[in-house]
Amino acid sequence: MPARRGAAGIPGHLALDDLPPQTPELPGGIGLTNPDGGTQLAGLSPVNTPLHLDRAKAQEKTLSIVSTHTSEFLRARFVSGGRYDAGALADLSHLLRDHRNGQMRDIDRALFDAAYEVAMRATGSDWDVLHLVSGYHSPETNRLLRERSLGVAKNSHHVHGRALDFFVDGAEIRDVYVAVLKSGAGGVGYYPSSKFVHIDTGPSRSWPAQYKPFASQYRA
Repeated sequence: MPARRGAAGIPGHLALDDLPPQTPELPGGIGLTNPDGGTQLAGLSPVNTPLHLDRAKAQEKTLSIVSTHTSEFLRARFVSGGRYDAGALADLSHLLRDHRNGQMRDIDRALFDAAYEVAMRATGSDWDVLHLVSGYHSPETNRLLRERSLGVAKNSHHVHGRALDFFVDGAEIRDVYVAVLKSGAGGVGYYPSSKFVHIDTGPSRSWPAQYKPFASQYRA
């Protein structure tokens, strides 16, 4: 389990009491299956990359996330002064743990970069909450989901801590989908009937097939 909170000298991040009042109610009926995997894992950005954020334009990056399963909320400034905050990354990884059995792993920090960019493109504010539908899947959970649906990949990026399913407060799901496409995220899945999108840090691809002509108009 990654350490909670950062070591001395690492900038802190905002806590629970930063949440604006009257958070909207969570919609029900969220699905969990997605064909997000494949066997190609080469070229994925490593989880344990240097803490200095060489490629980021933003010196400060904050995510506001609530779990649709546990109702836990976290507002975490995971980049401060152009550097990743190890404590915030650990807290975000904990929030994205497998809610079925409590297992967790370090989440690819590039996934949080992508989620931040999507939130800013979709609403322009890091106060608008990302609702976590699915984060890390333990191997046991992934096997269980595969037994229930053919749409779950054997080598899912969720198992590797490189995938996130979510929707965003204050944004239509189609607008979130467009924001994901423009962000240049690796894998992009669109589930308008369940009202969430999937992003991962794997190879560039999108699904379902019927939305590919639309996706090609916006791919970064």
